[in-house]
Amino acid sequence: MLGWASLLSHGVLLLATSFTSIYYESSSIIGHPNQSLIFILFISGLSLVFFRNLILQLLSSSDSVQGSVLPLQDRRPFNALKDSSYSSSEQWSSARSLQPRLRRLLIFSVAMAISLRVGFLHLILNNGQCTISSAEGYVPLLLAIFDYWYTHRQRGRMAHGSKPSFQPTATYGSVNYMLPAAFLSISNTFQSLAMDSPRSTYICPLSSNARMTTPMLQILGTFLDFCILISIESLVLTPTMDPSSAMAFSPAVLGSLFLLSSIISSTGGILAVITNTVYWSELFDPGWSYASTVAWYSIVFTAVVIAALHISAHHGLLHLALFVLCICTYFSGLALSWADREVLLPPAQIPMVIYLAFLFIGAVFYMRVQTNLGVGSSQRPASRVPSYVYATLVLLVIFLGWSQTSQTTKVLNSHPIDLLVKNALVQSNAWLEQASKSQTLAEGVEEYRRRYHRNPPPGFDAWYNYAKSRFSVVMDDYDTIIEDLRPFWGISPAQIRLLSQQVVSDPFNEVSELVIRNGSGTLGPNFLPTHRWMLDGVLDLIKNFAQYLPDMDLAFNLNDEPRVAVPYRRLQELQSAGSGNHIKSSVSHNWGKDRAKTWLKPEDVEPTIIFKDHSRTNSFSIGSIACPPTSYAQRAHIWDASRLCTSCAAPHSNGVFLSNWTLSGSPCHQPDLRNLHGFYLSPAAFKPSHELLPIFSQSKVEGYADILYPSPWNYIDKVKYDANTSNNHPDPPFVEKENTLFWRGATSEGVSRRGSWKGMSRQRAVHLANNLTIDSRLPALPILLTHPSLPGKYAYQNPPSDPISALNLSLNISIVNGISRAWDNDGAAQDAEFGFAPQTDFQDHWRYRFLLDADGAGYSGRFLAFLQSRSLPFRSGIFRAWWDGRLTAWRHFVPVDVRLHGLFSTLSYFMGVAGPTGTIEGIMKEHLTAGEEIAEAGRLWAEKVLRKEDMEIYMFRLLLEWGRLTDDKRDEIGFMG
Repeated sequence: MLGWASLLSHGVLLLATSFTSIYYESSSIIGHPNQSLIFILFISGLSLVFFRNLILQLLSSSDSVQGSVLPLQDRRPFNALKDSSYSSSEQWSSARSLQPRLRRLLIFSVAMAISLRVGFLHLILNNGQCTISSAEGYVPLLLAIFDYWYTHRQRGRMAHGSKPSFQPTATYGSVNYMLPAAFLSISNTFQSLAMDSPRSTYICPLSSNARMTTPMLQILGTFLDFCILISIESLVLTPTMDPSSAMAFSPAVLGSLFLLSSIISSTGGILAVITNTVYWSELFDPGWSYASTVAWYSIVFTAVVIAALHISAHHGLLHLALFVLCICTYFSGLALSWADREVLLPPAQIPMVIYLAFLFIGAVFYMRVQTNLGVGSSQRPASRVPSYVYATLVLLVIFLGWSQTSQTTKVLNSHPIDLLVKNALVQSNAWLEQASKSQTLAEGVEEYRRRYHRNPPPGFDAWYNYAKSRFSVVMDDYDTIIEDLRPFWGISPAQIRLLSQQVVSDPFNEVSELVIRNGSGTLGPNFLPTHRWMLDGVLDLIKNFAQYLPDMDLAFNLNDEPRVAVPYRRLQELQSAGSGNHIKSSVSHNWGKDRAKTWLKPEDVEPTIIFKDHSRTNSFSIGSIACPPTSYAQRAHIWDASRLCTSCAAPHSNGVFLSNWTLSGSPCHQPDLRNLHGFYLSPAAFKPSHELLPIFSQSKVEGYADILYPSPWNYIDKVKYDANTSNNHPDPPFVEKENTLFWRGATSEGVSRRGSWKGMSRQRAVHLANNLTIDSRLPALPILLTHPSLPGKYAYQNPPSDPISALNLSLNISIVNGISRAWDNDGAAQDAEFGFAPQTDFQDHWRYRFLLDADGAGYSGRFLAFLQSRSLPFRSGIFRAWWDGRLTAWRHFVPVDVRLHGLFSTLSYFMGVAGPTGTIEGIMKEHLTAGEEIAEAGRLWAEKVLRKEDMEIYMFRLLLEWGRLTDDKRDEIGFMG
């Protein structure tokens, strides 16, 4: 029987290891491996040194050695065997000890090795897309092999010393422990082969040395782990007076090792900052959430170290290593089996069988060897493993196997896109019906009250007539405006006006002002000449209705990126002020007379820097602060960009197909987006604030509180649909176009630095489309094709090694004119990785059936032109514009997840591909018709609700609402009808 201390130690190790094996992929500390491990080693080292006596006292009444002591303890490393020739404690201590100078050298060497291992881990995690699976699982096998070699080496020395009599236990243990170690290590490897999530589209560059060096670092790291464990054992564990009893351990020695390692690693980090190898913001993350996570893991790590020391002293290092490996292999497999596999293929059957069989056999050997080993100099007879232990093991493996095999291949009776298109038609028709209920001004007023629970603003009658005279289809649904402005009801009008003046008061803020006085709009005194075109475009946008507007000051964001991210709880407080019923039976129809006379003038406001510059740094946590505290983005940090995060994609997906376009833009359930979009990875010009500010922006990402307005880029035709047969740029009918997905663009999504380009969506699309990853690291993304043996059915299938060629897909996707926005060596790295296409005339797009639209630094200004053409837009992105509420995915365009894991399946559908053998005529015609219908619906919809007149109508309505918000008597004014 195990004593309470051993049971407690094994329990702590079981809980900590199982928890880590399940949740390590979402831990924020691994997102910052260097600093996290420095802090953890330092805190744990201090704890082990200062509480060494308490730790020893707590475990001093630990159990005597029961059953057996594993090898590596049988031999009293590095010197003695349990032999009659080593019967005295003096001989044990003499054999164990090292000269002080050598001992200090060994301590420093081990500390350096730990620091080097931390550096290896940092490099491996930074190039996770180039890693191999399960290299670390072979540490126990290395320990078993070393123990076998060391034992025979010691026996050979004793034999030459004419002392042939010895106990056979060590050799028995050494040989037999190689079997469970081998089986469990191989089981761990086959678990990865059978169950791992597919590779994401995150780039492992062909031109980079990381493709070779990362696996080498993994192998070297595994060997370094082995050396560190052996060395720590020799330094920390000490023989006791009784050679048959357990080893004593010294927490203080190990604590000193950890402290020295943290100091060495910290010194390396500081040197890296000084030499600009890394940036200070990368070295430390001062966030409270991160700090609390590090503190928690430090406590857990310290408890695990104490438990591991106790287990090693009583049961041996091999027992410890195999116990941990067994737990990790089982629980990580269990976690993967219960993961959302809706977007994954079922586990591979043969690797799954090998994984389960080797796990079972390894566990059985493990228990039998443990049971059959004797203890001390008196050999106990080999005992049987209790039958209930075998029964429990069998049940655990059967449960794991059932969990895996329950993920069988799903045969689909119809293609998911058929259902998505059908539902989109119903949704679009329903939206149009509710968006245009009112036919008269009186009905419009009543509908406004019903929807928004307050009276319309003054001037509503002028707006209504303006919209009617321009044949607006959308008369009632302006929910986007109401939602954008709702938080400002929680701020007084005077405060809103003051903030508007402050944000434009300093050029650093990169916000410019537009002033409306007496029905005329002009530029404010503070504007940046480089963006004059944008402000002039706004003046053009409002000139036809400015006469109906009250006096107001407007602050326009000059950057592509959004600016305002309000913490969740504060945002809820502000929004609650704008909720509820605010309809009054009597209000004034007119704006306050000369209302701007009492307002602050620009010269009355001191220049104020109200934003912080976060350009070229990861911005994910800045925006996700608006997510609920219980959201996945607030709880998890998905650091492994090499794997497809299926749990992140599942809420907005139907298989690999995007089913909810609105939800797909939210970061709250998608913490992996921090590594998959240029805006999050390294925005070019990003100056955000966590205070609610009155900033008007052309587009924004979910979580930001900017106020959306129609972009001047589209209004003044910076990019224009201008198909014309006379200038060799016709827009032929859909069926006459080239059956190709086309994209041309620049690397403008973000500023590439420190390799961040490998996750940017534009670069990933180019890399994937040009098949630049044809090797073992090809994204193994499942593709939905016709069932090979069931006509009319569909099933997800393993992609061929070259899916583009095998499925005869046609993609023409390239970067034009070289790399832009790249720092450090990222420009040269991308030059070596990508080929480039020459600049093409924008009107050449209409030759192709399918046009890919991807975000740039903000929303893509080309999408509206794509929508107006006869081609079918494939839209991928996280930015949303004013018109997104008017469009329906799968009715007006084809949505593509920013991960691009469903791109081949989606393209196969619309290109009529049935399987690797090519196309089927019936499917080709049916799916081609579906694509043509969506393209035509999108074109007609753009002509109906996205005209320039619709931009004016939307802006008119927005500014009326804004005029009321900034009026000191906003609760007393309105339009009664």
